[in-house]
Amino acid sequence: MRGIIVLLAVLVFASVTYLLLMSGPTSEDSSTTLSVTSALGADTVGYRRADRVIPIVFPRDHGAHPEFKTEWWYYTGHLQARDGREFGFQFTIFRTALTPPPDAGEDERVDRSTIGVSAWRTNQLYTGHLALTDIARGAFYSEEVNDRGATGLAGSRPMPGKIWVRDWVLRVGEGPSPNFDIRARGEDFSLDLTLVPEKPAVFHGDRGLSPKSYDDRNASYYYSYTRMSARGAIEVGEERHSVSGSAWMDHEWSTSALGEDQIGWDWFSLQFVDGRELMYFRVRSRLPEQIPFVEATLVAPDGTHNQISGDDIQLTELDYWTSPASGVRYPSEWRLEAPALGLSVLITPRLDNQEMNLGVRYWEGAVEVRGDTERPVGRGYVEMTGHDEDATPRSDE
Repeated sequence: MRGIIVLLAVLVFASVTYLLLMSGPTSEDSSTTLSVTSALGADTVGYRRADRVIPIVFPRDHGAHPEFKTEWWYYTGHLQARDGREFGFQFTIFRTALTPPPDAGEDERVDRSTIGVSAWRTNQLYTGHLALTDIARGAFYSEEVNDRGATGLAGSRPMPGKIWVRDWVLRVGEGPSPNFDIRARGEDFSLDLTLVPEKPAVFHGDRGLSPKSYDDRNASYYYSYTRMSARGAIEVGEERHSVSGSAWMDHEWSTSALGEDQIGWDWFSLQFVDGRELMYFRVRSRLPEQIPFVEATLVAPDGTHNQISGDDIQLTELDYWTSPASGVRYPSEWRLEAPALGLSVLITPRLDNQEMNLGVRYWEGAVEVRGDTERPVGRGYVEMTGHDEDATPRSDE
């Protein structure tokens, strides 16, 4: 869900730099911050679409799907150092196709990043997002890299899996529940983590076919590892910490964008102390009469999972925070209620300012989950996009 806006923003950047990418060596980051609707409008002709249930097969589908326009590998989690200091992290790699791959077949899994007469020629762009939340110090760090899928600058390789942008690297082990190794360095911080699934993969929607709107043409293929152990090291400034904790992984690929009247979404990944996990998202519309589109998945302690109807779960905004950097007003406290699931929880950010002001602006941050007695019952991550447009009428032109 979350990657589509970032990837569309990359496409806007790509439309300006495409000729340079096709002809010779440049490596420039996008410096323009885009809103949700300004990032829309990408051509989808010639790409495969997520329009039917297909078998998702491992290890093959841990890798890239270049016959689809957009794809992302997404990791978040909560870490604790040996001295008890707590951190949240996000690491994501996005892939965007500039042109449809020739003769993309049903089982095409070859990244055609380097097809063409020049070694610099490419039809693929890769973007990396990296963030670290230092809970105790109230500090938030974020960084972005962009590069072409050519001459080894960025790309995806099959098993043993490797997806990378410059020196930001995701390595995927073998088997249906492989280890995931993350290594990435920003200007002031770095991650070096190994993540090990503790439950089988979870397939959202209908066996991995996950709708994104009331229009069935807007869908993705989407699976997660909802609880993984995390171990490794982080660096913050001159400090290095050995850390351990829990993480969440999403892998999603599609060709569709938001519906015409959709302006953004609120997405939640929650890990409860009772061993359950919840994935929940709602996609908001600029039309006041249109009910947000909701999808949710509840994962039991034994790894079995069920899709939850939007009628059975309610999310209410209770408080708000305004970013001093962007002026955008974001929800900053929520009540999530699902009586049939035995859930009535309060969700609050570990730190208000976890806004990603990168190639595209969005809020992505660590949250705490509390029960009715105010005791902590879980942790998670929340992503919010399009809140800069909630109060801004969109032109019909």
